[in-house]
Amino acid sequence: MKTRLLHVTIVTLLLSLTALTSRAQTMYKLYVAGVQVTSDNCADLSAIEGVTGKASYNPESNTLTLDGATILNAKAENGWGSARGLYNMTKGLTINLIGENSITSQQSGGIANGESITITGEGSLKVTGTSTGKESYRYGILNMGKITVRDCSLEVKGTLYGIKSGKWAFEKCNVRTQGGADGSSFGSLDAEPTFTKCSITAPSNTKWVKNKSDLYNLCDAEGKVVTDLVTITKEKELEMYKLYVAGVQVTSDNCADLSAIEGVTGKASYDPESNTLTLDGATILNAKAENGWGSARGLYNMTKGLTINLIGENSITAQQSGGIANGESITITGEGSLKVTGTSTGKESYRYGILNMGKITVRDCSLEVKGALYGIKSGKWAFENCSVRTQGGVDGGSFGSLDAEPTFTKCAITAPSNTKWVKNKSDLYNLCDAEGKAVTDLVTITRDKDNAIEPITPTQSAESSGVYNLQGIRLSVDLQDLPDGIYIVNGAKVIVLNR
Repeated sequence: MKTRLLHVTIVTLLLSLTALTSRAQTMYKLYVAGVQVTSDNCADLSAIEGVTGKASYNPESNTLTLDGATILNAKAENGWGSARGLYNMTKGLTINLIGENSITSQQSGGIANGESITITGEGSLKVTGTSTGKESYRYGILNMGKITVRDCSLEVKGTLYGIKSGKWAFEKCNVRTQGGADGSSFGSLDAEPTFTKCSITAPSNTKWVKNKSDLYNLCDAEGKVVTDLVTITKEKELEMYKLYVAGVQVTSDNCADLSAIEGVTGKASYDPESNTLTLDGATILNAKAENGWGSARGLYNMTKGLTINLIGENSITAQQSGGIANGESITITGEGSLKVTGTSTGKESYRYGILNMGKITVRDCSLEVKGALYGIKSGKWAFENCSVRTQGGVDGGSFGSLDAEPTFTKCAITAPSNTKWVKNKSDLYNLCDAEGKAVTDLVTITRDKDNAIEPITPTQSAESSGVYNLQGIRLSVDLQDLPDGIYIVNGAKVIVLNR
């Protein structure tokens, strides 16, 4: 019986030991707010006193993620870093930033690193060291290894040292760091930092100076250690848009004022957010030779849904190629007008006013197009409440090779008369005369309101109204005394009804 009880006891003890072993924590070489990160707390570090927001550590990827997190350490320093905001001794730690984050120590340094850290992410991090603790702890970040700051925003402040010691690499990031009058904002580094797509922009005229201990400090022009705010600014990335003006690609650098492009005068700008090219009394002239890729075109569009907003009188001219080439879709609109002229001397295939390989809508504006061979050519067209004049050459056409018949809303072709759309053997449409021959004369599209003759009730005198008969003779008779008929009043045809 005793033997059996002893056996049961031993089994129970073994099971208990197994359970304890299975629950043993894994201790990581990372301390947050003075508390060591373990397998028990790593999934949610907000369980640590002083940590709020979302903070977690993934040991597999060795990543500390801060998502709108605040880490505040108010403990006293025990000489082993218990008061630091963050203390890292693991190699290859990544700190991933989401949203705005902060790490603060009231009695010691903000961050201390003994191995290697990459600080990255779309968010930001503010690191603040003590202002009242022991002098040797008054730093923002103390780096005894290597820290890389990449694609994020970092702000560091220490009352004696901002960024101190170690090796640093800054890659396409924004950084602000400041120390105190008796320390440095950026110094005692093992080597000069490396900068990729970013640079120190303030203060100006700084330089790296090696001291007697072979450590590097950021100094002013006179060799004095910088204690003012140091700003590192990432280079502005150049965005390239699928729009070419006078043979030059529109970019984030030139889009706000396209008059910087040779051949562009007046006011011209492109807003990438609304995908709008605004021409305000602008002249675009391209005198370049054609290289086969549209370098000589006045305007070349490959962006979908471009709006050309017209203010005042504008013109686009190409001396060696076509006026406008469109590969996607454009809406030409606004209260102004646009005159487009293609080459008369360049290669035949470039002798067009507008070549449309997509769709163009002309709305509520005035457009004039001229090409030595083709006026308006190819694509799909919609004309809405607009005035248009287009002309090609005798061997081409004023309006042809369209993918479909154009649509007309509140406007119509008024000259020449008796025109019709004829489909050719390639299933493309040409504007033809009554005999089926492609029209090369000037084609005029007129708004409905310009064709309409509205009756009016005579209430004004001829003197104030400016009344003329259809022969252009000014009449001195008041409107109410005129016989019924059609007259020109203030430049517009009207029907006078006095009955």
